[in-house]
Amino acid sequence: MRYANGEDVRLWDRVQVWEDCFGIVVCAVDADEYGHGFPREHWSYLERGVMVATDRVGLIHFDDPEAGFDLKVRGSQPSADEWAPYERASAAQGGGPRDL
Repeated sequence: MRYANGEDVRLWDRVQVWEDCFGIVVCAVDADEYGHGFPREHWSYLERGVMVATDRVGLIHFDDPEAGFDLKVRGSQPSADEWAPYERASAAQGGGPRDL
C-alpha cells in the first residue's frame, strides 16, 4: 500500500488516519512486515494492505488508503509510553493488550 505521495506504507510508520485520529502501522501485509505482538500467522490472511493501531478506535485494516491517510513520521518500535493510548483503544474495542 502507498501513501498519496507514492511512498510505501511501512511497519511502525506514525500516521494520521482521519482528523483527530492517529495511529501506528503494526502490520504492512504488502511489504511482509509484522510487528512484535502482531505475528504473520495471525494477520497474513488479510492478503494486502496494512493494520493500524489507532488512538481512537483500536485496530483498523486498510486495503487502500482513505482520504486523509497521511504519513507523519517514519518510526521504529514504539516505547511503552508512546504505545499506551493505542493499547487503551484496543482494549476498549475488545482486544487484549499487545506485548511489545
